[in-house]
Amino acid sequence: MFLRDSRRWLAIVALLVLVLSLLSWMDVRFNRQPLLVFVQNGLRQVVAPLQDAMQRTFAVARQGIQNLQELGELRQENQRLRQENDAILEQALLLMELRAENSRLRELLEFTKTNVEYTFCPALIIGWPLAWSSRFILNVGTADGVRIDFPVRTPRGLIGRIVQVTSNSSELMLLSDELSGVGGRIISSGALGIVRGMGSQVPHLEMINISLDAHVEPGDRVVTSGLGGNFPPGILIGTVIRVVTDSTGLHKTATVQMTEDTFSLYEVLVIVSQVEISAEEPTEATQVEP
Repeated sequence: MFLRDSRRWLAIVALLVLVLSLLSWMDVRFNRQPLLVFVQNGLRQVVAPLQDAMQRTFAVARQGIQNLQELGELRQENQRLRQENDAILEQALLLMELRAENSRLRELLEFTKTNVEYTFCPALIIGWPLAWSSRFILNVGTADGVRIDFPVRTPRGLIGRIVQVTSNSSELMLLSDELSGVGGRIISSGALGIVRGMGSQVPHLEMINISLDAHVEPGDRVVTSGLGGNFPPGILIGTVIRVVTDSTGLHKTATVQMTEDTFSLYEVLVIVSQVEISAEEPTEATQVEP
């Protein structure tokens, strides 16, 4: 619509300019006859406002086109800056992840160097058999020397054992699994019991069959007893946070907080061999505090 009106006005102005040009020629040709001068001046008075209006209209149109061009350039610049910002953010997140991974690997390396009584097989957690499962899939298997029932730990303490294995992968059952059970011992009093899992949705363990006369209180640390043969003695399991007498009235039951947050694990250590260690000399005396 705007272009159509502009063309119409342009045609009118062009016609008037042509008429003025013709009159100017006639004025020169016939030595400025009064009638020609009168007509010429009248037409100029009519054309001048139209020319001014057209110039203003064209100026607005040119400015609008320029603004549209600048808007397109601004959009392109905004898109470019957004892409650059996304790239910088991605690099920053990658750097943070690499730093965190480097810190964890350093911790594992230092731990293996200071615990020479064990031979460890480092492993990555690569999956879960089921959602909200208390079992992890590791990237090591029989080709790496891993076998069923091998203990798995972190620098902070025991987290479970291997229950299935293939040539290049294995399944780790966490201590929190309802089928998990390990002989435990209270460091301060030497009281024995069985530490069992309560399901993946429960963040605590339960130590049962503790002697009614045993001295157990919140804050006591629990380590593996070595009884049963699957776990070496002295590996830290967790800390007692509550003690009650069971329903039979014959034993105590302790709620144990694990030393490791299993929901934030990335790397673990499978114990593939060990030197025989006396149960009276727990190795966790020199372990990292949870």
